[in-house]
Amino acid sequence: AQNPCARFLLCCLKCCFWCLEKFIKFLNRNAYIMIAIYGKNFCVSAKNAFSLLMRNIIRVVVLDKVTDILLFFGKLLVVGGVGVLSFFFFSGRIRFPGDTFRSENLNYYWMPII
Repeated sequence: AQNPCARFLLCCLKCCFWCLEKFIKFLNRNAYIMIAIYGKNFCVSAKNAFSLLMRNIIRVVVLDKVTDILLFFGKLLVVGGVGVLSFFFFSGRIRFPGDTFRSENLNYYWMPII
């Protein structure tokens, strides 16, 4: 366990198995999609999904990155919108009619916003 060569080998194997696990999960997801579309068994669907992905590898990479960026911007938009609305609500600039839903005057309104 303390041998540097064994530790290096275990580290390399851990990295390889992590990559293999990610690839298998990605392939499984696409194989299940192919099963849902065409109704064939798992092995045939996995082979078809893999060949489809390899024929369109550039599209897959670009689409994956574009979706990651869009999801990130969507999260930023939601967090920013809620932050702005909570700032206006807790600072007393937004008033709702009636006594059932009102905000009290806060001395330190930044803490609920954060």
